[in-house]
Amino acid sequence: MDTVKNILLVEGDERSAHDILRFLKVSGYMFSVSHVSDTADALNYLHTRRPDLVLLDSAITNHKEWSTLQSSFQRDNVPLVLLSEASPTEAQKHAGRVGATDFLVKNKINLFHLKKTI
Repeated sequence: MDTVKNILLVEGDERSAHDILRFLKVSGYMFSVSHVSDTADALNYLHTRRPDLVLLDSAITNHKEWSTLQSSFQRDNVPLVLLSEASPTEAQKHAGRVGATDFLVKNKINLFHLKKTI
């Protein structure tokens, strides 16, 4: 039996969250996905659970709570995948600046790339 991956999706845009959740559902892999829409909810989640992976909206990195959230990811050694609306080049640079292990460009996410990244 496959191990279920616990994924935390931190995405403020409901449409983007819906699309990503749909991709994960049809991927064929065993995922347990929790969706929160802001840094406060993400921090609350992290106080009680440890995800195997975090998919994070890049806009969250502009919030004042970002440094606390980032410290939690680093302390618990949780891989971070940045979700960005920027060009692939800019998304890659931003991912590097915030310590993400990978990135996905929101309007270019497809099932193959999402599965490969996760």
